[in-house]
Amino acid sequence: MIKKPFSFQNQPVSQYLRHLIQILVLLFLNAKLFQISATPIVVPFLHATHSPFSTAVGVFDAFESSITSGNFPILAVGIILITGVTIGKLLCAWACPFGFVQDLLNYLPIPNKNVIPRDWFKSLQMIKQLLLAFSLFSSILYGFQTITEDIDPIKKSPFHDAPFSVLSPSTTLFTYIPWAAYWKPEVLYKQPIAYLKLSILIACLGLCVVIPRFFCRYICPLGYMYDLTNKFKFLKIKTGSIKKEEANKTLKEVCPMDVQISTDDKYINSPACIHCGKCFKYFPNQFSQEFF
Repeated sequence: MIKKPFSFQNQPVSQYLRHLIQILVLLFLNAKLFQISATPIVVPFLHATHSPFSTAVGVFDAFESSITSGNFPILAVGIILITGVTIGKLLCAWACPFGFVQDLLNYLPIPNKNVIPRDWFKSLQMIKQLLLAFSLFSSILYGFQTITEDIDPIKKSPFHDAPFSVLSPSTTLFTYIPWAAYWKPEVLYKQPIAYLKLSILIACLGLCVVIPRFFCRYICPLGYMYDLTNKFKFLKIKTGSIKKEEANKTLKEVCPMDVQISTDDKYINSPACIHCGKCFKYFPNQFSQEFF
């Protein structure tokens, strides 16, 4: 039995390095806070594009906004495909700001984590699929409206530019709350949609405390898009000769994505794997991360 697998003091050096990189990425994404101006670039992970100090565009925001403006999201789709087939969901663990928040919540000393039965996993995965379908349907609808009608920007629906991002807890945390604090704090209690956005954020963060990376596992539509390319990705974790039953018992305790290995796998082929490296500490002579 592994003791305190989620303790911050119980992590290998690679995890401190990962968290340092997450902090540096977060600072880079908000470089305007330090009076640094830069041409926005599209980053291949979930990022709240319109935060007050942002210097980057999240690829899923770019995907949605391209469609709602009546264009095919060729740049966003290209970035998602290239990232998906090369490094997969690596940046979910090493760069995504909301992933970093979930990692910090994971260190809280809460007992009985990973309380969701594994037979619920596939059913809950449908939430990602439904949210992606909602995003696509709404974006295409608004894109068609943009092409066929002259829309007054003032009369636009709050969902018009990026349907998923409006209610995304990541956007609420990194965009809506900072803008409100920076510009108009009263909107947090005067606008009806604010109560919905804040409620979703609080509920999501609460679930992330007891279910590590809950948002990544069951909510993130971009994560689901990367799931679709998982079997084609070049970056894989080789499992070595360790008994799969032994590995799965340990993974159940240490893996924030609840990855499990099937008995005939030579590699971790689960689309849930984000390459965080937490499992390497417990299988130092077995697991290895390689390009194929």
